[in-house]
Amino acid sequence: MNVQFVDALMQPGDIPDVTESLPFARNAACAGAPLGLFFPDKDQAHAAIEQARTLCRDCPVQADCLAWAVTHNEQGVWAGTTEQQRRAIRSQKPGRPAKAA
Repeated sequence: MNVQFVDALMQPGDIPDVTESLPFARNAACAGAPLGLFFPDKDQAHAAIEQARTLCRDCPVQADCLAWAVTHNEQGVWAGTTEQQRRAIRSQKPGRPAKAA
């Protein structure tokens, strides 16, 4: 499945519009981007994640986005990180730097 098809399958309300509920998201580089990039189908995951990371790389709210995603156990790609990467961040003891990926 491609990103456009995934977006077409999603119904309003399937994934909340974070720009409404998270104030920092209004200034995010991803505002208005296809949701399929951040919640990719397994067949397109690698390509979609790379596209999402490109958007996130220079995002002015990346730190806020990452903090939110780590704290709230979010699914999908947030702040250019995957769920697996955020689990690793959460598993780090406070005050210890995370291991480089």
